[in-house]
Amino acid sequence: MKLMIYSGIRVELVKMKTLRQWLIALISTLPFARFILKSLYSLAINRAKSLPGIHPEIVDIYLLSNLSDKNFVYGQSDLNIVLIIEDDAKPKVVLAHARKTLRQIWPANVLIDLNKLPVLKESEFKTPLIRSHLITGSSRTVTKWESLVKNKEVEFKVLDQGYFAKHYFHILMLEKFLLKEVNPRTYSKHWIRSYGKNVSLALEGLSKDGLIKEIKDSKWKRYAAKLFGFSPFARFYFPEQRERTWRILDQDEPRYQEASDQDTGYPEHLLRFLDQLLENPIVEDALIIPSLLQNTDKIKGKAFIDVILSSNKKKVNKKDFKRLQRQIDQFMDQEAKVEDAELKFDFNFTTITVLKLRQQRALFTYPLEGWYRGQKAYSARGRQYNFHIKKECVEQAIIHFLLLQFMRFRTQKLATSLIGSKFMKSLNLMNRYTLILDYLSGKEMEIPEKYSDMMTNITPQLATYRSKDPVQEEDWPLIKSQLVYSLKKIRDELAKKHPTLKNLQF
Repeated sequence: MKLMIYSGIRVELVKMKTLRQWLIALISTLPFARFILKSLYSLAINRAKSLPGIHPEIVDIYLLSNLSDKNFVYGQSDLNIVLIIEDDAKPKVVLAHARKTLRQIWPANVLIDLNKLPVLKESEFKTPLIRSHLITGSSRTVTKWESLVKNKEVEFKVLDQGYFAKHYFHILMLEKFLLKEVNPRTYSKHWIRSYGKNVSLALEGLSKDGLIKEIKDSKWKRYAAKLFGFSPFARFYFPEQRERTWRILDQDEPRYQEASDQDTGYPEHLLRFLDQLLENPIVEDALIIPSLLQNTDKIKGKAFIDVILSSNKKKVNKKDFKRLQRQIDQFMDQEAKVEDAELKFDFNFTTITVLKLRQQRALFTYPLEGWYRGQKAYSARGRQYNFHIKKECVEQAIIHFLLLQFMRFRTQKLATSLIGSKFMKSLNLMNRYTLILDYLSGKEMEIPEKYSDMMTNITPQLATYRSKDPVQEEDWPLIKSQLVYSLKKIRDELAKKHPTLKNLQF
């Protein structure tokens, strides 16, 4: 009964916050609203300064958002802060108390992104390699963060790991607003503005750092500015701006050889559908990448399908793109009607340029994704693509992955995503960690083919679990111990070359 009451209160609080955010977003579209909103943001910052007085374990708070940046929009952009705590403090406890306090302080509870509230110990924050994880969308070579407690700035040069974090963030934004937008939908004005801002920042950032060619399309830049600037005609500019975005990302010719021994465990109706997609003149190929762990000869679980757009035959255009979207949407509607389907599908759009960039620079969510794709990707055209994977980038990707997982443990996000899910999801993550350890230690990497092979790398105490068993609250401490043990081993392997990573305290 108490749980139901608590859940009901929490839902109501979320609704109230959403309503307040909507009102602020609405105000931001009005003339002269900037001056009102600027004062609200200042008020939120000033009230956040009170945290150390309430929670003395917090020794400093840094404002990561650059309010003077042209891309920071009052009413639309979040305030991002990081809490710095004493070395002997308990991060999860401090974070929980700080979030509870901030939820009760208006307008901090609306303008500060409490879901992405990082907390670092003093020794961790002083470590450039760890601190680099917090660098995201900035295009500057020198980063400045403002201390809200000491009223001074910390300034440091962005090093290689910081550049990786920026590039990872750019790809993440492209994935969120462009690569995964495969289903027709009604785009809201605010979503279009977010698309315009994030896609533009991503492409310009990648171009500035030389990862893609210089952007010379002046019309693309002009349309992007209109989307970002809340133009009343944004909805009309959007389709052409997106079309031009795909053309900018279509810079490389495919290099491949004929594939041999491709996995044939996919359902026939999927392969027939991919053949139909290849008839579209703007489709170069379609790649199927199965989820990391399989337990049978017949592919099960989830298959990730990359539809590669290319102008080899015809420039990417709105008409063909819309037709392609419609085909995929109809296919997914049919799949949704199948009960207990053994294989589910996740479609994405991409180009050879994006694939090449992600493979060479290891800019996937999982650092060894490029290697895994080389082993398991199925090409509808029967191709094996040749992408050189840079070893130094894989190392940067593993460091970034370690820091991401580390922060997820501190914020309880990992527990939230795994408790209630099938044990297979936790086992998948454990084996991802194991593959990284094998890579770092120079061992030959092998993808487990059977469930029994997957279980050999984990503690015998988990031997009784079956793949479809749901993870209960009482199961979490044991699963967490296994995951943390592997992450510490990854940290220790990396620390042989980067000793300061030892400051990372789990």
